[in-house]
Amino acid sequence: KQSGLPFPVTSHKILHGYGTYRNPVTNTQTNNPGIDISTPRGSNVSAVASGTVSLVHWLPGYGSLVILDHKNGYRTVYANLSSVAVKQGAAVNAGQSVGKSGESVDGEFVHLELWYQRQRLNPSAYLK
Repeated sequence: KQSGLPFPVTSHKILHGYGTYRNPVTNTQTNNPGIDISTPRGSNVSAVASGTVSLVHWLPGYGSLVILDHKNGYRTVYANLSSVAVKQGAAVNAGQSVGKSGESVDGEFVHLELWYQRQRLNPSAYLK
Protein backbone atom coordinates (compact mmCIF):
# COMPACT_ATOMS: atom_id res chain seq x y z
CA LYS A 1 0.00 0.00 0.00
CA GLN A 2 1.32 3.39 -0.99
CA SER A 3 1.04 5.92 1.78
CA GLY A 4 1.56 9.61 1.89
CA LEU A 5 0.63 10.74 -1.60
CA PRO A 6 0.59 14.53 -1.90
CA PHE A 7 -2.67 16.36 -2.51
CA PRO A 8 -3.04 17.37 -6.20
CA VAL A 9 -3.82 20.98 -5.17
CA THR A 10 -2.55 23.23 -2.37
CA SER A 11 -5.94 23.07 -0.63
CA HIS A 12 -6.62 20.06 1.63
CA LYS A 13 -10.28 20.93 2.19
CA ILE A 14 -12.56 18.04 1.17
CA LEU A 15 -15.80 19.34 -0.33
CA HIS A 16 -17.32 15.87 -0.81
CA GLY A 17 -15.74 12.75 0.62
CA TYR A 18 -15.55 9.29 -0.88
CA GLY A 19 -18.74 7.23 -0.97
CA THR A 20 -22.34 8.27 -0.55
CA TYR A 21 -23.34 11.77 0.43
CA ARG A 22 -26.63 13.67 0.36
CA ASN A 23 -26.83 16.81 -1.75
CA PRO A 24 -28.49 19.38 0.54
CA VAL A 25 -29.87 21.37 -2.40
CA THR A 26 -31.47 18.57 -4.44
CA ASN A 27 -31.83 16.19 -1.47
CA THR A 28 -30.55 13.36 -3.65
CA GLN A 29 -27.98 10.79 -2.65
CA THR A 30 -24.84 10.75 -4.75
CA ASN A 31 -22.19 8.05 -4.76
CA ASN A 32 -18.85 9.76 -5.09
CA PRO A 33 -16.26 7.48 -6.77
CA GLY A 34 -13.48 9.71 -5.46
CA ILE A 35 -13.11 12.88 -3.45
CA ASP A 36 -13.80 16.48 -4.37
CA ILE A 37 -11.15 18.88 -3.05
CA SER A 38 -12.34 22.46 -2.69
CA THR A 39 -10.03 24.83 -4.57
CA PRO A 40 -10.52 28.10 -6.50
CA ARG A 41 -11.22 27.68 -10.22
CA GLY A 42 -7.97 27.86 -12.20
CA SER A 43 -5.83 26.30 -9.45
CA ASN A 44 -2.90 24.20 -10.60
CA VAL A 45 -3.65 20.46 -10.41
CA SER A 46 -0.55 18.28 -10.00
CA ALA A 47 0.04 14.58 -10.51
CA VAL A 48 0.22 12.84 -7.10
CA ALA A 49 2.74 10.34 -8.51
CA SER A 50 4.70 9.84 -11.73
CA GLY A 51 3.00 7.95 -14.53
CA THR A 52 1.78 7.98 -18.11
CA VAL A 53 -1.30 9.80 -19.36
CA SER A 54 -3.61 6.98 -20.45
CA LEU A 55 -6.61 9.17 -21.26
CA VAL A 56 -7.60 12.80 -21.74
CA HIS A 57 -11.35 13.05 -22.07
CA TRP A 58 -14.41 15.21 -21.49
CA LEU A 59 -17.46 13.84 -19.72
CA PRO A 60 -20.71 15.54 -18.72
CA GLY A 61 -20.65 16.15 -14.98
CA TYR A 62 -16.88 15.64 -14.84
CA GLY A 63 -15.70 18.24 -17.32
CA SER A 64 -12.24 17.60 -18.67
CA LEU A 65 -10.50 14.64 -17.07
CA VAL A 66 -7.06 13.11 -17.11
CA ILE A 67 -6.24 9.50 -16.19
CA LEU A 68 -2.68 8.61 -15.19
CA ASP A 69 -1.41 5.05 -15.24
CA HIS A 70 1.22 4.57 -12.54
CA LYS A 71 2.51 1.21 -13.88
CA ASN A 72 2.07 -0.65 -10.57
CA GLY A 73 -1.62 -1.38 -10.99
CA TYR A 74 -2.53 2.06 -9.65
CA ARG A 75 -4.33 4.74 -11.65
CA THR A 76 -5.41 8.23 -10.68
CA VAL A 77 -8.23 10.24 -12.23
CA TYR A 78 -8.25 14.04 -12.14
CA ALA A 79 -11.60 15.53 -13.17
CA ASN A 80 -13.61 18.75 -13.16
CA LEU A 81 -10.68 20.42 -14.91
CA SER A 82 -11.15 23.74 -16.71
CA SER A 83 -8.08 23.05 -18.86
CA VAL A 84 -5.69 20.17 -19.48
CA ALA A 85 -1.89 20.58 -19.64
CA VAL A 86 -0.92 17.07 -20.79
CA LYS A 87 -1.45 14.89 -23.85
CA GLN A 88 -2.39 11.24 -24.05
CA GLY A 89 0.72 9.02 -23.94
CA ALA A 90 2.88 11.64 -22.22
CA ALA A 91 5.11 10.74 -19.27
CA VAL A 92 4.27 12.85 -16.23
CA ASN A 93 6.42 13.37 -13.14
CA ALA A 94 5.03 13.57 -9.62
CA GLY A 95 4.12 17.18 -8.95
CA GLN A 96 3.84 18.05 -12.64
CA SER A 97 0.72 19.98 -13.65
CA VAL A 98 -1.97 17.94 -15.41
CA GLY A 99 -4.25 20.97 -15.77
CA LYS A 100 -6.25 23.64 -13.98
CA SER A 101 -9.22 23.06 -11.69
CA GLY A 102 -12.71 24.02 -12.75
CA GLU A 103 -16.13 24.53 -11.29
CA SER A 104 -19.49 22.81 -11.56
CA VAL A 105 -22.95 23.25 -10.05
CA ASP A 106 -21.43 21.88 -6.80
CA GLY A 107 -18.80 24.61 -6.59
CA GLU A 108 -15.12 25.08 -7.36
CA PHE A 109 -13.12 21.90 -6.84
CA VAL A 110 -10.98 19.19 -8.37
CA HIS A 111 -12.25 15.61 -8.41
CA LEU A 112 -9.68 12.89 -7.61
CA GLU A 113 -10.11 9.13 -7.94
CA LEU A 114 -7.67 6.37 -7.06
CA TRP A 115 -7.92 2.90 -8.58
CA TYR A 116 -5.96 -0.29 -8.02
CA GLN A 117 -6.54 -2.53 -11.04
CA ARG A 118 -10.36 -2.60 -11.23
CA GLN A 119 -10.91 -1.65 -7.61
CA ARG A 120 -11.84 1.84 -6.52
CA LEU A 121 -10.03 3.10 -3.44
CA ASN A 122 -10.71 5.98 -1.08
CA PRO A 123 -8.06 8.59 -1.97
CA SER A 124 -8.32 10.16 1.50
CA ALA A 125 -6.69 7.06 2.99
CA TYR A 126 -3.62 7.58 0.75
CA LEU A 127 -3.15 11.34 0.86
CA LYS A 128 -0.92 12.99 3.42
